[in-house]
Amino acid sequence: MFKTNRTDKSGTLTELDYTVYGRMIPLTKIIQHMREMHKDYQRETETNETHTRHLRIWHDHSDILNHTYISIMVSTLYDTASFITDEEYRAKYPERPPADVQAMVEKPFLYVLGQSSSSDIDQLSYIPVRVDDLQNLKAQSGEVRYVMRFFSGDGPPRQFEAGHQRGGNFACLCGIPSKDHMNLDNAFQIDVPSSQERLKIFKEGELWKGFSLMRPSPFANLKKQDIMRELVARSHDTDDKNKVELQEELSNTLRGIQRPPAMFSTPKNVFDLLHDYEVPPGEPLHDITNVVQNLITELPYHISNPDTLKDFEKFSTATIGSDARLFAVKLAMFAHLKFSEKKSVKIFTTFAHH
Repeated sequence: MFKTNRTDKSGTLTELDYTVYGRMIPLTKIIQHMREMHKDYQRETETNETHTRHLRIWHDHSDILNHTYISIMVSTLYDTASFITDEEYRAKYPERPPADVQAMVEKPFLYVLGQSSSSDIDQLSYIPVRVDDLQNLKAQSGEVRYVMRFFSGDGPPRQFEAGHQRGGNFACLCGIPSKDHMNLDNAFQIDVPSSQERLKIFKEGELWKGFSLMRPSPFANLKKQDIMRELVARSHDTDDKNKVELQEELSNTLRGIQRPPAMFSTPKNVFDLLHDYEVPPGEPLHDITNVVQNLITELPYHISNPDTLKDFEKFSTATIGSDARLFAVKLAMFAHLKFSEKKSVKIFTTFAHH
């Protein structure tokens, strides 16, 4: 439960209790289930040796019966140092059907399900319990050390997790302006800031001190005097500049950073728990969609064999769906098959080997 305040139609300021309803399954309990499910895939090691396993977090929100909910999932990242390969599984259990070990190991578990809109205020209300749970996990670690390593998800959840703005000129976590997204020289030279670096940029001025879980955007709707004070604190020259110019300079300085990364939003020191935690700037499901679509459009113009062209058109009609990653994998398999049959042209051959 959180306290907030609102003004009614008469202008009176009233204090309200803000209650969030949700269910969280502790990480320690989830990991017990993981160990039970993963026991057939674990690699045998020395009993006194400490191992590290990396966890990945995913979350998104949606409507259920006219109520908005957030769902947070957690999974283990597959690592051949900790888990056997598909070939080793077949050799170890010859009587069983073949298994996709990585898919089984990385099967997600429900972590949090609770009422929440897409607003930062609602979603940040779950951060204190996530931080406490992560601290509890570290306190109970034994021969296997679990580290929160990656966040994966769609664009808005990644922006939330990184403390980044949604939309606008700096929508990408890389900090490149939207107009420069096609500038490959710029893209290849940029270093995507880590969570710690983002937090440092956030705190270089003065206005960050007004941040709280109930006021998560201290840089929003600023007056000219506030922008000047922030820029001066960041050692910028503000002389002879109007509000539009000052706002543009502040935006170019923050490069989309609006608040601390979500897991760094509480007063608790979590650097030792999250020093390797990474929020990637891209999400494959959406980022490669246009690339795959371009391949589908372009390939027929490079196929001279009528039979291969007919097979490709049949394949495309039967395979296309919402998961561009899966389509790319199937397309590579199809190209390799046609290459083996010596029915593919050079562009097919190249795609099949990449």
